[in-house]
Amino acid sequence: MTTPRLSVLAWNPGDKLIDREGLRAMPPPTKLGSRHKPVPHIELVEAIEAAFDIYGFELSQEQLVVNKTGAKLFGGGIVTPVTEGTLADDLIDYQRNGQAFAVVFRSGNDGHVAIRLAAGRVAFICSNLDIHADFIALQRRHTVKLNLERELEEAVERYVGHTRSFVELTDRAGEIELTDDDARLITFKVFERGLVLPRLFPQVVKNYFNPDEGWADCWPDTRLGLHGAFTRALRSLAPEPKLKATRNVARILLPDDPELN
Repeated sequence: MTTPRLSVLAWNPGDKLIDREGLRAMPPPTKLGSRHKPVPHIELVEAIEAAFDIYGFELSQEQLVVNKTGAKLFGGGIVTPVTEGTLADDLIDYQRNGQAFAVVFRSGNDGHVAIRLAAGRVAFICSNLDIHADFIALQRRHTVKLNLERELEEAVERYVGHTRSFVELTDRAGEIELTDDDARLITFKVFERGLVLPRLFPQVVKNYFNPDEGWADCWPDTRLGLHGAFTRALRSLAPEPKLKATRNVARILLPDDPELN
């Protein structure tokens, strides 16, 4: 299976990529009140890995970013089901060529940002802590009532259920054939409604009607192929417009979207 690479987008001045050793070297966060119980960044990262490991998943391509004060952490990784006889079994048969299961997360132990963990076939997180993904599996404040281990295990269970549903959606989209005229009409509507920047029109058309060799995500002539033609064109965008456009073009996968059909 071809595995897409994960890209965690760090773009604010002062943000920096960091590894686990760097997280371990950070001073412990300051408690801000009787109800505030900040989770150290390294504890959160290791707890996320442990929760997926319990259910038979392996995390790879980990990327971690902290802001200039070190109070906020965001990152992500690729999730691969590896152990039979566990919850991972539910996704082993759901792996598709050219796709990968992603998880992204954010946290702020300064009292302003909740722990949020999100999942999807395509997932982004930016240094403004805006998450785009298909599904939010966990959102909890740093409080004394937080049981991180239990919350994360339940989040992984929700993650698996949602991911199965999303892969089934893309499978169905891959079975819905489009004539050339169908593809032209949907593409026109996407641009007419301002869902994607007009300057990307030539690239989308090329990607779909004349894809480069090996671009299996842009063919055959299906809704999934047309969606792939758009998402490839979006790769050249800056983070914020890319996030917005990625949300918008996901609608191509839905045959009952009233604005595009």
